[in-house]
Amino acid sequence: MQRRMLEAGPLLKRDGTLVEKGYSQGLIKRLNSGFITEKPKRIYGWESYYLLSDMCRLNISVSQGKGRVYLMLSLFDMASDKVYSCLRSEKADTDKLGDELGGGMVHMMGKRYEITIRNKGESTHIYGHVYDFFEKIPMLFDFVLRLNPPSSIAYCDSLPKRESLFYYTLKSCCLTTDGRVIFGDREYLFPPSAAISFADSTRGAFLGKWSRRMVGAGGIVEGAPFGLNLVEGRSDATTENAFFYAGQMNKLKNVSIQVATVNGKKETHRPLTVMDSAGRLRLLFTPKLKGEFRIGGSLKGKKESYVAGNLQGTALLDNGRLINIANIPAFYNAMDASF
Repeated sequence: MQRRMLEAGPLLKRDGTLVEKGYSQGLIKRLNSGFITEKPKRIYGWESYYLLSDMCRLNISVSQGKGRVYLMLSLFDMASDKVYSCLRSEKADTDKLGDELGGGMVHMMGKRYEITIRNKGESTHIYGHVYDFFEKIPMLFDFVLRLNPPSSIAYCDSLPKRESLFYYTLKSCCLTTDGRVIFGDREYLFPPSAAISFADSTRGAFLGKWSRRMVGAGGIVEGAPFGLNLVEGRSDATTENAFFYAGQMNKLKNVSIQVATVNGKKETHRPLTVMDSAGRLRLLFTPKLKGEFRIGGSLKGKKESYVAGNLQGTALLDNGRLINIANIPAFYNAMDASF
């Protein structure tokens, strides 16, 4: 059963358990971690942006750990087949991300870097610099993302057998992207007429091992914006999975992301298949470039991989129309961590 939440209000009760579980189109539940009076919990989370164009992909991710906050940046030059990445961190005695998913402001600043993520209504401004981004070559970036309000889905659930631990996420798709990256003497443009990106904003009270596999994409399909951000099913009931086309949400149940395995080892450089349990999606993700991060400290042994590639296949809309997706920009993301 797909349980849709319709009533706006707080996400949590005073004991830290969820008021209700399910999904909503857009964000209607307010995360109120300061409202918890019984056994207050440490809230972890991340703000991740996947900026897509034909010639370049940029991933920007800010993750909150215990006492530290991490900035992960990866630039994928699709023309030269090269990946450039950097990881920065700083002490954070207070929560850098706050309770507002996809809202408010996130700011990090160090000796040779600074980044600001400023959310205002239906637009997000991301700008900053890293003067020693890769081999002392500087990178500067400036983007404005505009959201079509119906093209987002929020989802909340408790962790298996632990009602006091929860997971709350907002997936925003079909983000019209206008910006550029300057890396050394190179400039990468993201024109709003063609650059369609997606974002993932998540908070939760996590404990133990946490794994996630995701495929996201954005582009113009048969003359209209198309976007998705799919996660392999964590539940047999409601899921956070949907795809968006021409401003309409098409809800899905569980999704399978099948990674090729050779001699017991997953081979993410080979094409991946993406299907849903109802047979509405038949997609093939073709990988091209891979970046990877490993984090210790408060995010124990966190390993995160980003693979840039293209997505093709078919998707069946709620109205029965079958659309053909032809090589739009996409990402595959795999994360393993212990909290």
